[in-house]
Amino acid sequence: IHAIEWAAGTRAIVLGKPSLEFFAQVVASTPFAAGRCLMIGDDAVSDVKAAIDAGLQACLVKTGKYQPGDETDLPVQARVIENVTELFAKQVIASV
Repeated sequence: IHAIEWAAGTRAIVLGKPSLEFFAQVVASTPFAAGRCLMIGDDAVSDVKAAIDAGLQACLVKTGKYQPGDETDLPVQARVIENVTELFAKQVIASV
């Protein structure tokens, strides 16, 4: 990173989850308010809790990094699904 900063004549800003600034930048890149955005992730803390703390909706998917029991400490507004297909199936059913 230092070499790129030197070559570009600027300082890098490194963003990543679970930084609130990360989520703010993502939301700012859309035409939507934070509450209209949905973070789907397999990490209960870095993805789901951090997104909710940033004002987004969030859903824990039981794939990838997920371990049984990860959902026990989630905020009440978090959704939990088995896989992404389930999320779309529920959305389609809810909108009919």
